[in-house]
Amino acid sequence: MKNSDMQNSIFRIGIAAAIFIATFSAQANPIPLPEKPVTPEISFLIPVSILLEAICWVFLLRKFQRPRFLVLWILGMHLITFPAFLGILKFLDTMRPATAVALGETLVVLVEGYIVFLICNYVRPSRQNARSPSLARCWLVSLAGNICSAAAFPLLARAHDSIFSY
Repeated sequence: MKNSDMQNSIFRIGIAAAIFIATFSAQANPIPLPEKPVTPEISFLIPVSILLEAICWVFLLRKFQRPRFLVLWILGMHLITFPAFLGILKFLDTMRPATAVALGETLVVLVEGYIVFLICNYVRPSRQNARSPSLARCWLVSLAGNICSAAAFPLLARAHDSIFSY
């Protein structure tokens, strides 16, 4: 088997696994909210946190080969990984919440790092002379991005409360 055939096979398996995970988690709602399924606060906090994470990705991978519009690729990736995270939390609902979230975040870091590794290595890059990031680098950047997003969430909640409270 040629190296490019193996890479294409790995890419297809990764896409199929991501679609399966997103489909599995479509009915997940492990976060108990009061009367409304989505509050205005949550609809503000989650997208802004994900955008901060995407900016962190771009900033930390700026020296490497990456596709054009990497921020849009990462935001699109979250259409798969965020529902998958909720599905993992639903699946682990018998565990302690802190343990379930830690395990879910660990899996999300690994999956997001792998997906961005695939994106950076198989989508047409914007700079031809730069080298591709390694899988380990993508996992480290994924960890840093998720830490940035998690740290920004409470700060954004306070900012939302102070700006939109009447």
